[in-house]
This record gives sequence, C-alpha cells and structure tokens, in this order.
Amino acid sequence: MRDLTLQALGSFDGKTHILPISIYYEDTDLSGVVYHANYLRYMERGRTEFFRLAGIPRARLDDDEPTAWTIRRIALSCASWLTSPQQSSAM
Repeated sequence: MRDLTLQALGSFDGKTHILPISIYYEDTDLSGVVYHANYLRYMERGRTEFFRLAGIPRARLDDDEPTAWTIRRIALSCASWLTSPQQSSAM
C-alpha cells in the first residue's frame, strides 16, 4: 500500500517560512499582472504549508476541546505587483 501522507513544502530560514510558488498564465490578467485575489490564495497556500512544516495540525475538531486556526480579518497592501515569468522577462 502506498503512503499518501502529504509532505510539507517550503523551508524555514530562521523564523521565516520560505515557499516558492509558480505564477501561471491563468493567474494573471491580460497585461501579465497577477490578479489581486490570487494573492490571498498564495497566502493561504503558504499558511497551510507553514503549519504542515511546523507539525501543527490546522484543526483538531475531534479533541475534547476542539480547536482550529481561523483568519478573522485580512488586509493587503502591495509594494509592487507580481507578473508572469514571460511578462517579467520582457520588461
């Protein structure tokens, strides 16, 4: 039987979690800039992999005292926009 356990992605550099991501054409608008809502998707992927790499379960709903990690509020401010690799190499 195959082991289907997910391996954590990324690594820690001190207290910083590093998670390389790929920008796909589908993530961008016509000008090659990443659509703003996708930043939240990337952040959630990073959050998931951070917990997995740190060995922290995201939810323990069957425990005597159920716990889950939730986001109550989020705000984004971009210093610069991500672009697709094809777009950034042409700039």
